[in-house]
Amino acid sequence: MKKFLTILSASIIILFALVGCSSIDIDLSEGYSINYDGIDGEGSLFISKNVNKILNNLDVKDEKYTQVLAFVQTVQYTTSENMNLSNGQTITVKCLYDEALAEEAGINPIFKEKEIQIPEDTFLVIRELTEDEVFNDVVINAEGVYPNLNLYASYAKTNSITELLYLNIINTDYEKNTVTVEASMSYSTINYDLGVSLKKPLTKEIEIGTYSKYINSLDQIPKTDKEKILKQANDVVIAYLEQEKSNSPSKVYFGGYWENRENLAKRKYKDVTLHKVYFLSVKDGIDLSYNPIYNQTIFIYKLTAINHENEIGYPVYIPVFLNNIVKLKNGELDYQIGKIDIFRSNVATTDADYKSIFINAHIDKYDTNIINAAEF
Repeated sequence: MKKFLTILSASIIILFALVGCSSIDIDLSEGYSINYDGIDGEGSLFISKNVNKILNNLDVKDEKYTQVLAFVQTVQYTTSENMNLSNGQTITVKCLYDEALAEEAGINPIFKEKEIQIPEDTFLVIRELTEDEVFNDVVINAEGVYPNLNLYASYAKTNSITELLYLNIINTDYEKNTVTVEASMSYSTINYDLGVSLKKPLTKEIEIGTYSKYINSLDQIPKTDKEKILKQANDVVIAYLEQEKSNSPSKVYFGGYWENRENLAKRKYKDVTLHKVYFLSVKDGIDLSYNPIYNQTIFIYKLTAINHENEIGYPVYIPVFLNNIVKLKNGELDYQIGKIDIFRSNVATTDADYKSIFINAHIDKYDTNIINAAEF
């Protein structure tokens, strides 16, 4: 009996030794690779199994290799987080595998969850552009004459950042003399080459500055300009009188009388003086697309025409027009002297007639003002 127990004990020891010899340790702690992608704060990672690392330096006999390889195929690595990652962030690496297969094959997997820190320079750091960077050198350009202005925003100075941006005027407030400019990146919200982004468009209210506009009051005409305008208007009246003498038709209605050319050529004039000045300025909201006159200055000249037959003098009124006086961006006036012209009419001959034609007939569209010559 004693001998039997001795043999049995020896058998158990041998069997234990055989089982122990067939068990194999497989280190899984370094059997993975991590690839990072993206930008800081929005980074991502992909963790993958590296079979070569797991099998490296593993001495496995041929009959065991198939079992080991089958087990390795079940190994999977995961991380506690894999999206919206930042430089310096700590994540936990975990490992999953088929435990039943490992036990059956006598495999002892070695792995312990571990925390790793993402290196500080892993993800590209993208900074958000500041309002100063976006709007610092923005200027508002005004082309045309108010109210027909073409406003657009641009950069007075350009650099690598401003070249990425698109500026758009989204609101105009002429009462405040400002526009609201919206800035956005032209093609993408992120530029990886410069490491900058503008995730949402920025807006800022910017002063328009000076721009050309039609005057709405005679007070806006400086004295020196008034003198130039009056000189030109006087010259136009004199030239007109001479032209009517030589180029009039066989009969012309002049100063309340029909005259033939011969008599008109003999007519004399005196006391050619400025009588009154009419000024019209278009009211807000009036559509002038068919007759774009935003302001009109009408000089009513008075003169005495002397009949050559009886030497009797009678008053004649002649209107001279100057349309669309513009105050330029530099503060100077553009009154386009060449546009001064004579109004020829066979109906209107008196001051009252002209007032009815030029003022009363347009009070629905224009603000009007009449001043005496001395006030101009």
